[in-house]
Amino acid sequence: MSPVKSIRILCFAFLAVGLVALAAAVFWYFHTSSFLAGAATAKGIVVELVPRTSRRGLVYAPRVEFAAPDGSRGMLISSVGSDPPSYSRGDAVEVLYDPRNINNARLKSFSELWLGPSIFAGLGVIFGGIGLGILLFQRRQGDARRLLQASGRRIDADYEGVELNTSLTVGGRNPFRVLAQWQDPMTSRIHLFHSENLWFDPQKYIERKTLTVYIDPNNPKKYYVDVSFLPKLAD
Repeated sequence: MSPVKSIRILCFAFLAVGLVALAAAVFWYFHTSSFLAGAATAKGIVVELVPRTSRRGLVYAPRVEFAAPDGSRGMLISSVGSDPPSYSRGDAVEVLYDPRNINNARLKSFSELWLGPSIFAGLGVIFGGIGLGILLFQRRQGDARRLLQASGRRIDADYEGVELNTSLTVGGRNPFRVLAQWQDPMTSRIHLFHSENLWFDPQKYIERKTLTVYIDPNNPKKYYVDVSFLPKLAD
């Protein structure tokens, strides 16, 4: 598989993971909001710290007993654990419970109610943002290239060779870039250019001494090196 295709697949994978995480966050948010809309409040007591195994090691979740106004009793074990424990035996806590099912109860705390959807929302923003950012960057590059080709100044720059772009690695490989330079006859300044990333060594396909470069007349740092004469890499 070519690196270009790998980047495209990776981009859509990030987007997919981001969308799934955001969908989970939205579902969790509405599920919690629905519970809160019909929940009643009661006072509870931490009666035990229940050990659990997590990726961080052993954590402790509070086991809470509470009583409803009608005298019925309920129990819950928090879905959130920590080490050191966030609670001690005998701590008084507030509990939210479903009056129709007293054992459908949760601690009245941010971590118990909103930590889960917050984590999924954060992951969705991060992964989705990375995928979307790559897509927008590629689109912006394409738009800038087309604009320069349509309205930029066309110059002939001297072909200087090929280099490896070691600042980018995909699948253990670095892309190549074609190098060119041009002296502005108006200012006598030397301008250095490099092409877009190429995932094959183009040296043996370059027989010309000059390359076409499109530059922004007002800012030569905005440019496009035309390498359309090179063969295309198969997927």
